[in-house]
Amino acid sequence: MDKLKEKIQNLKLASEEWQEKHDGIKDKNKELEQELLEKENLIKSLTTKNETLEAELEKIEEEYKITKEKFSDVDVKAETLEKKVTSLEKEKEDLELKNEELNAKYVKAKEELDEITDQLNSL
Repeated sequence: MDKLKEKIQNLKLASEEWQEKHDGIKDKNKELEQELLEKENLIKSLTTKNETLEAELEKIEEEYKITKEKFSDVDVKAETLEKKVTSLEKEKEDLELKNEELNAKYVKAKEELDEITDQLNSL
């Protein structure tokens, strides 16, 4: 009978040990499930943020493309205007030279006219 009581006592102790292990494993499982839930929420949050950033990147890339095209257009226009300025400066120099030549001819013609006028007046 003592052996039976001892065996029952040992089984109770073993049962309590297994119950404690079970409770510990159950608590650990709850902790891991909570950690998993937190990580899943973090993944959802990061996924949403990633999608937002990707959409923003696409928008920025499109704006960059448009800006680059505009810059290219402006660059071409600037180059065209620089050529026009160079051409106008050359034309101005040519006109100034022609003006100087015409002024010199005018002065010479006026001097000749004044001389002829003086000669006619002296007659």
